[in-house]
Amino acid sequence: MASSLGSSAIVRRAGRRWERVVSRWEQPVLWQGEKAPDYLLMTSVDGDWMLGPPLFEPERVFEPVAYFRDGQGWVMILKI
Repeated sequence: MASSLGSSAIVRRAGRRWERVVSRWEQPVLWQGEKAPDYLLMTSVDGDWMLGPPLFEPERVFEPVAYFRDGQGWVMILKI
């Protein structure tokens, strides 16, 4: 599962292998092969920068898997 550093505690608490979301200045090839995540976790801590180019190709499809919200924020899990 991939997430920002700010949201990584959620992934680790769930006992999943964490991959960080690469920055705009890095190549997305970091996610090829074994390190390719199946899911992307976004939270209210993250900004829209996570979904913007050049991080993901325009043809990449995200399938919503889960969404949770309370008075302090939200969490969304997308299947990549």
